Amino acid sequence: RSVDLGNHSISERLPPGDTHGRLIAALLTIVKQHEAGRGVDQRAAYYLGVSPWERVAPTMMVCWDEEGEAARRIAHTVAWRRARALRETAYVEWRTLRDEGFDIDFERYLWATLVVQTRAVSYTK
Repeated sequence: RSVDLGNHSISERLPPGDTHGRLIAALLTIVKQHEAGRGVDQRAAYYLGVSPWERVAPTMMVCWDEEGEAARRIAHTVAWRRARALRETAYVEWRTLRDEGFDIDFERYLWATLVVQTRAVSYTK
């Protein structure tokens, strides 16, 4: 299945075994189409409803500001280092897609990454 986030197909750029990347791309595509009013997608409505960015960001360390109070308190922990590594990986992936011409902002890409990581995501309707 081809996944489109602009003028390009992500599927032709992802390695054949990159299931994680394909799930993120599929989620971003259905959410983009849903929000653009190109049909109601129950999967997109569900993920946007149960995991809105406004509720996800404060609870996930990967979203926290490095200069914030909470970050300063846990900066010495393994969990914080792992969260920063996950954020860096997501940022590199996002930059690669953006440089290829995909129209998605980092916050939305990070949201999709976290949804795929923390929720059961199905490719099919």
